[in-house]
Amino acid sequence: MTSSGTLQAAWNWFIPDALRADPDRMRQANRVLAFSCAMMIWVPIFSGIYFALHAPKCALIVETAGLLLVFIALMQRLTGSPTVAGNALILLAFSVYTGIGVFSGGHYAPSLLWYVSVPVIAVLLVGIRWGVFWALASALAATAFYLAHQAGYRFPQELSREGLAFVQFAGLAGLIGCILLLTLVFKTLETQAQRDLETALHRAEAADRAKSEFLANMSHEIRTPMTAILGYAEVLLSEASRATRPLDPNELLGHLQTIQRNGAHLLQVINDILDLSKIEAGKLEVERVPCSPRQAVGEVVALMRVRAEAKGLELQEQYAGAIPDVISSDPTRLRQILLNLVGNALKFTEQGGVLLVTRFPAGPDDRRLQFEVIDTGIGMSQDQIERSFVPFSQADYSTTRRFGGTGLGLAISKRLAEMLDGEIAIESRLGEGSTVRVSLPVEGPPDDPPAADAQHVPPPSAEPSAARRLNCRILLAEDAPDNQRLLTHVLGREGAEVSVVSDGQAAFELALKEQRQGAPFDVILMDVQMPVLGGCEAARRLREQDYARPIIALTAHAAPQERQNCLDAGCDDCAVKPLDRAALLAAIERQLRNFRSNEAPLR
Repeated sequence: MTSSGTLQAAWNWFIPDALRADPDRMRQANRVLAFSCAMMIWVPIFSGIYFALHAPKCALIVETAGLLLVFIALMQRLTGSPTVAGNALILLAFSVYTGIGVFSGGHYAPSLLWYVSVPVIAVLLVGIRWGVFWALASALAATAFYLAHQAGYRFPQELSREGLAFVQFAGLAGLIGCILLLTLVFKTLETQAQRDLETALHRAEAADRAKSEFLANMSHEIRTPMTAILGYAEVLLSEASRATRPLDPNELLGHLQTIQRNGAHLLQVINDILDLSKIEAGKLEVERVPCSPRQAVGEVVALMRVRAEAKGLELQEQYAGAIPDVISSDPTRLRQILLNLVGNALKFTEQGGVLLVTRFPAGPDDRRLQFEVIDTGIGMSQDQIERSFVPFSQADYSTTRRFGGTGLGLAISKRLAEMLDGEIAIESRLGEGSTVRVSLPVEGPPDDPPAADAQHVPPPSAEPSAARRLNCRILLAEDAPDNQRLLTHVLGREGAEVSVVSDGQAAFELALKEQRQGAPFDVILMDVQMPVLGGCEAARRLREQDYARPIIALTAHAAPQERQNCLDAGCDDCAVKPLDRAALLAAIERQLRNFRSNEAPLR
């Protein structure tokens, strides 16, 4: 840190944070501190003058005042009140002038003239009312000296006539010097305050513009898919009501695919906003577990290939050299980063394709796994590259309208990469495509990496097979009628017998009743937020009654803490809405399998 930076830091330390929100009090605090510093400058000068003139008592008064000036500066920091500190500073100056007057001639003391500065300082530091008070106090002190002299009291005379004249001259020069110095300080402080105010105003205006643009983007991004969803749903309802004309199967399939596609897009918008808010609040956590980079890349390419083919683009993966079989990272966040980057590349590419390259230099100074997403898209200028990592920002407004999106993908990916101790860099030129490079640290040596030309085997699909049959009894506790019908239909198609209740209290009573009658439900699907009794409390009460069968919570809250709350209440698993059919069925099968494997033999 430079010397000016050190001085600025020291100055700021003496001003409490509570004052920074109020410009007027901040200005007052700066003035009190400036006066304290100005008076400290004259302490050694006048102390030396008084010692040279053989006036030790006056010198001692000045030196004591110098120590108290430091205390006054600390007082402002501790009390957070510039008014209290300012009055303490004025009282100290008043006391010094009075003390010097007592020991250097009373009515003829050189300090008598200095009382003029007291009300001036008071007006500058604590306002006109206090200035009037200190003006009266100074007048009374001067009058007291005069009356005492007239009454015949002889004050100690430590200074000779020549000494008195010199101190008076030095005092006047000191006052003039202080005024000039303080004028300079005040001007500097006012200029800095004005700059700070202008900076804060610009930032506020920029934040307001960003908020307005964000709201406009969000309105567009939410209303566009909602228009398609509601519009095609209305078409289907209208066509279904016409008994004379059956709906064409291909047309029906197209309408349903449109609804599903727009629903998925809407969910992605919501997820992006939630992810960024959790990152900003420090609530998003990453884990360090063994995971396969090849599997992550394969899953991303498999998921994105459909989107690429829909635009007539090529999407390929490539391994440049050997890479580790296993790394220590967060597989979920790694996939999220790569999905964002590949999705962005596909969105801004209209012809050509996207290539996802994975390489591991494994050099002595660079043990970082690199993922490069290379596209032949529209590219970016340097200014656009710098803005690309700013939340809710895209290249320009026309880009948002042309390609859509919230402008959150790269911002989220950058934060996630940094949370994994990695980094993201972009190389791009307008009209020539872009390369986005993600580098993540790799701990330990690679475990016999496969050859560079090894074929990637895609992970098994999570989609349930047609032969899957649950063959179980399920209690569904859900208060939303539409969700009741949907889940009853989905579970019924998989062979489950579903009973439905609309609140946690009814679920609690029915589950225990069926268990007492010897026909317990195999699984309970428990919505977390329901009237009468919430899902978590219902689960907790069931566990208190020694209910041991699986309970799966259904919640619209995606925060990790919500999942933990469900588990703490006694639920065995947690499914997040909107529910993924394959994931829900897999969770039910998993809990059934776990329960049956641990179930005690029948007595």
